Amino acid sequence: MAGTRSQGPDSLFSVSFQEPGRFLLGIEPDLRALTEHRGRRLVCRHRGVGQVAIEDKWLRQTVFKLLTNALGVSPADGRITLRSEIDAAVWRVCIEDQGPGLAGDQYERAFERFVRFHVPSGEDRGSGLGLAICRSIIDLHGARIYAAPGNDGIGLRVTFELPATAATAAHLA
Repeated sequence: MAGTRSQGPDSLFSVSFQEPGRFLLGIEPDLRALTEHRGRRLVCRHRGVGQVAIEDKWLRQTVFKLLTNALGVSPADGRITLRSEIDAAVWRVCIEDQGPGLAGDQYERAFERFVRFHVPSGEDRGSGLGLAICRSIIDLHGARIYAAPGNDGIGLRVTFELPATAATAAHLA
């Protein structure tokens, strides 16, 4: 990792340049274990080479929270798809489930604090803060996160996009 910069001497948010494929490869075994434990299937794909400035621990938390949400709404033996691609300007990560999805204004409201959708009766897990926290983490990265319908209108796709730079020999050293 070529460079590290922090947002202050006592900051809990310290970023370093990383190659997204390596970052995902490092967390994929844990993502798979969680998915299989919940009786679902995970498909992971990454394409492209470049660098992104990320805070490893917080971005890992974001990916796991998005996966956990997808697992909570996907049917038994459902498939969760994590697609990652990087080009010279953007690293885009999409996590897509096969759940009931959202409608209309719910796509933006899902990122508000204490908002919850599709909670089975009698099940009171979560506070409705997860996606709001994910948005805060992504905002701290100078990036954006949003929700949209899944492929063919089935399920939900949550995407975050972080600024990226083209890979150079110095960054990869």
